[in-house]
Amino acid sequence: MLFVTVSDDGRGIEIERVRQKIIDRKMTTPKMAEKLTDAEVFEFLFLPGFSTAKAATTTSRRLDFSWDALTASMLSSAASETQS
Repeated sequence: MLFVTVSDDGRGIEIERVRQKIIDRKMTTPKMAEKLTDAEVFEFLFLPGFSTAKAATTTSRRLDFSWDALTASMLSSAASETQS
């Protein structure tokens, strides 16, 4: 059994900071980034390895890897259920 606990600092997501990281990582052009809706920008947060952190720590790297594995597992399970 897997239990996942999530906490929030209450500060929210700085959409422009995420948008800038997308540009900095050359995931899209600045012109295209301007056209992305907030919902589209938020989708980048779920991509493997994407982070707005200024520096990665050992803990954040482990959590990032775990999050990527969990997301992949959930997507795989969802796909299996749809095909059944």
